[in-house]
Amino acid sequence: MGANVRVVQTTSDANGGSANGGVETVLTTAATPSTAHSKEQLQQQSGQSSKKSSTHSHHQQVADGVATLAKFANFSLAKRFLQQKLAGGECKASADFVEGENTTETTNSMETIPFSPVAGQHFSVASVKADNRPWSNSVNGRIEGTESSDSGKQSAMTKRSSISYHFIFIDLLPKVPSLSPPLNGANGDIGNSAEGDEDLRNELEEEFPLEDGVFVLKDSTFDSFIAKNPTALVEFYAPWCGHCKQLAPEYAKAAAELAQTVPLAKVDAAVETQLAERFKVQGYPTIKLWKEGQTEPTDFDGERDAQGIVHWLKIRIDPNYKPPPEEVLTLTLETFDDFVGDKPIVLVEFYAPWCGHCKQLAPEYEKAAKRLKTHGIPLAKVDATEEKKLSEAYAVQGFPTLKIFRNGRRFDYNGPREAEGIVSYMLNQAKPAANRLNSVKEAHKFMSSSDVTIIGFFPSESGALYEAFVDAAERTRDDFLVGYALDSSIAQHFDTKIDGGRVILFQPEIFHSEYEPKRRIFPKATATGEELSLPSSSIGKSGQETVQKNSQVAVYYNVDFSLAYRDGTQYWRKKVLGIANKYKKQKYHFAVADEEEFSQELNSVGLGTSGLEQNVIVFGVDGKKYPMDPEKYDENLEDNLVSFLKDIGQGKMKPFVKSQSVPKDDKNGSPVRTLVAENFAKIVNDEANDVLIEFYAPWCGHCNSFEPKYKQFAAKHNREERNLIVAKFDATENDVPEKYAVEGFPTIYFAPSGKKDKPIKYSGNRDLEDLTKFVKKHAVASFGKKNEREEL
Repeated sequence: MGANVRVVQTTSDANGGSANGGVETVLTTAATPSTAHSKEQLQQQSGQSSKKSSTHSHHQQVADGVATLAKFANFSLAKRFLQQKLAGGECKASADFVEGENTTETTNSMETIPFSPVAGQHFSVASVKADNRPWSNSVNGRIEGTESSDSGKQSAMTKRSSISYHFIFIDLLPKVPSLSPPLNGANGDIGNSAEGDEDLRNELEEEFPLEDGVFVLKDSTFDSFIAKNPTALVEFYAPWCGHCKQLAPEYAKAAAELAQTVPLAKVDAAVETQLAERFKVQGYPTIKLWKEGQTEPTDFDGERDAQGIVHWLKIRIDPNYKPPPEEVLTLTLETFDDFVGDKPIVLVEFYAPWCGHCKQLAPEYEKAAKRLKTHGIPLAKVDATEEKKLSEAYAVQGFPTLKIFRNGRRFDYNGPREAEGIVSYMLNQAKPAANRLNSVKEAHKFMSSSDVTIIGFFPSESGALYEAFVDAAERTRDDFLVGYALDSSIAQHFDTKIDGGRVILFQPEIFHSEYEPKRRIFPKATATGEELSLPSSSIGKSGQETVQKNSQVAVYYNVDFSLAYRDGTQYWRKKVLGIANKYKKQKYHFAVADEEEFSQELNSVGLGTSGLEQNVIVFGVDGKKYPMDPEKYDENLEDNLVSFLKDIGQGKMKPFVKSQSVPKDDKNGSPVRTLVAENFAKIVNDEANDVLIEFYAPWCGHCNSFEPKYKQFAAKHNREERNLIVAKFDATENDVPEKYAVEGFPTIYFAPSGKKDKPIKYSGNRDLEDLTKFVKKHAVASFGKKNEREEL
């Protein structure tokens, strides 16, 4: 009993899917008991039948359910291999291809097994004429459905109408090759496949240019390349991207290693912008795997070196590969509170799908999640572009933003962004922020000899003061050693009482001085997280980040408390202590800071090369910085520091503002005006105009991708709107005004007329349509809004 198998000829559409080509070929299967034979029996049968010289015997072998089934890297290799066999006199040595010849050589190069079509299976069919004419027809298709025979088996498909045709069925499941070295001839593989690979490679090189072994694709050649190479790895890069430059030699090494297996290609996304938009490329480099049989490419998330790329591909092109379930949990508005509310510690990433830094973090975050799972520390993520309420609730300004939650309470994550660092940091964060001290000996061993130590003394692990203490410990765990004791004998040893609770800050011996006590007892009512900082009269090893409520006076010099340099360090520290003692009643916090450790702070205000033995910066509570000018103040630290603080107090000193030079032509041929810190207020705060500002970084891939659209917006509206200024501001070379919170790039703000004190942050998509809607909505002086106000 026969069964019809419908083969629909297909082509690939732009998205890698199938589109009906409108051509149908109906082939017939013939069911016979031979399909139930074992592979070994059929190979033996094939050899015996080939010794018969009649064409009928060979055709009967095919009709009885034996077809030639071979695994090739791709259809082109199969075609080329068969063409080679048919060329010249070689075809006479292959009885499975050309009828009437008597040889068993074919079984050494191709596998003869039963062929049972399965609904949904992808395959290719090639017909070969017996008169040595090469490759008369080929059909790519998918089996839409089959009918079972009486025996429940299905035999080889063949075209019964002409004995001079034989159909070769090339199995494309798996669709991609193994990455193991090819076998040759007598070992049962497809013969000289290496030569076939090389020929195919040469054919591709003629059509698609190569750079360092990597195929270079354009919008006009991309689809053709993928059609000929259904399995391929493609990098989208930008010439100016530092990460892309770093990847380039590794990518080339991987391409060389995989040259005969999977082609590697690249697209200059800065030029081929349509391709970048089509595949939603938002950061560089973005690498995607096109895999035959899949409608959408897979984002590469492996290590960015040659070994990592090859390893990643080996795993994913394996026909048995199944993506492992993610250890990182995805949270939504509906699931967030329940998940983080009842767990001792959780790390949550707020990300954006288009964010390059988020993509870079993703594999490291997943690795960390797998390792931390064994320690009971879950990692989760929130798509901030979808869960906007969560993003706003937790003040997410840039991506990725990571937050630690302890039983629902939020804390900032200040750790590394790679797997090892995340694991180490979170394991440390999972430890108690305040260590319980069970004996006097334990307490003394715990106390630091080089920095302050804070110890709380409580009757029990409960009460308002204890809760405030634990909260403060969590928030300052990276700054101070914090411990607590519940034993009254320990409290008695330190000359304090445990009743009602006490919190004491202990100064190490190296910080002892005539101006300050060796310890400070925090009042019960104020022992909160904000108060657990160095007291204003103490001078420890510190930098700007320890400031809480007071302005900080930081004196920078070679701070080294090791035995060899301790005297010199203490000499200048005591000088600063003497000045600090005079300002006890004023809101100043004095600190000494090592000039090498905090060199970035000095460089940020132009003091990195001052030549002075000591430098001073005053950090105001409003974020303003006042460097002590080395040209105005000499090396007499005591007199100069007092005079400097007096000048600041009287408003005689201007705060330092980092700024590029004001450009002579702030447009420089571009529709977008260039702002710097020095002219920002003059242009932006002009009430006659609405001003749109992009805060960017020159190295930022997202900024460079957005630049053409931003220029297009500016060019269009500069012609139409006289009271609209479209500007950009390099936030890496200029101090950002305090009203503009910039935590990621690009960040866009709109400062409309009459609302300069409350600039509006843009949070829409980076496209012309959304940007235009945003500006029109908030415009005051532009888009006809000025005329409307005047009429009113």
